[in-house]
Amino acid sequence: MVAKLDKHISELLFDHECVIVPELGGFLSSYSPARIHPAQHRVMPPSKKIAFNVFLRQNDGLLANYMVQAESLAYPDALREIQDYVELCNRELSAGKKFVIEQVGILTRDAESNLQFEPFNNVNYLKDAFGLSPVQFIPMQSQDFEQEVEKQLRDFISLRPSQAQGRQPVKLKKARLNALNTMLLTGSVLWFCLNLYIVSPGKVNFASLNPFSVSTSEEAAHPAVTNSSKSEIYTQPSVAKTETVYVETTVPVVAPENKTDSPTHKLEDAVSKKSAAQNFFIIAGAFNSIVNANKKEAQLKAQGFPNAHVIENKEGLKLVCYEGFATREEAFTELNRMKALNKEGWIFPR
Repeated sequence: MVAKLDKHISELLFDHECVIVPELGGFLSSYSPARIHPAQHRVMPPSKKIAFNVFLRQNDGLLANYMVQAESLAYPDALREIQDYVELCNRELSAGKKFVIEQVGILTRDAESNLQFEPFNNVNYLKDAFGLSPVQFIPMQSQDFEQEVEKQLRDFISLRPSQAQGRQPVKLKKARLNALNTMLLTGSVLWFCLNLYIVSPGKVNFASLNPFSVSTSEEAAHPAVTNSSKSEIYTQPSVAKTETVYVETTVPVVAPENKTDSPTHKLEDAVSKKSAAQNFFIIAGAFNSIVNANKKEAQLKAQGFPNAHVIENKEGLKLVCYEGFATREEAFTELNRMKALNKEGWIFPR
């Protein structure tokens, strides 16, 4: 009974700003923007702050009607369960104990018998920030940065000349540049002509650069060949080159065997039966797309969580869980162990 009412209060806080437990008090939620945690060096996502008002005790019917729909109870039976829940809470508080409301907070009484409430921070009740986790950042030492900038500025000032150099007229610079370009162009032309004269001193013309002409020594040795080559020029007809095309041998496609009776299929049936008895899951992320959910599942399995799988909640979200458990105590124990290993997660009761 206690676990059910804790679950109903937690679920109602996602959609309502005030959830009243008759004769006990009201749980209020208010928007809290994103903030920077100065001690932990974290950027915290936007969320809802949960507070408790002891003066909101009048029954507004929200919790009772939700229990009627969720558990198929009659309205008087729902009110009776709420009354038993409140009596149990008062007995625990009168005995000096803490009354824990899972995923919501802890109720205690101070030295003056005033009711005090301490909220939990492991659940973000803001739907717009669902799935967001804190982001770690490395703070920058501003003092060291300023000192480094001052040092670089002093070094730069010390390297500058003490007297300003005279600036030359712009026209003089352009004239010198044009003269230099002219000299380079003239030298290039002269060097090119000298190379042509060395190669063919008899006739220095551009025709000597023809790659199809025969040199002077070859003309003297074979005058007949030279004359014939000058009179007629034969071009070799182009021959089409055939190319060899290699075709891989095709392998017939073999139809997959029916693995209904295989040991792997039996193992999957056993795992599915085991997961059916699990009621509490440690969730690593929630997605609208099943493709993204499968990617997250494969990532968790690669990180050493072989029992990671995907489940779906009432709203149709795909929840990727590390593992499922039969009881809430087992789930909380595993979640605390994972937090010690810097693994983020939250418990989803089915």
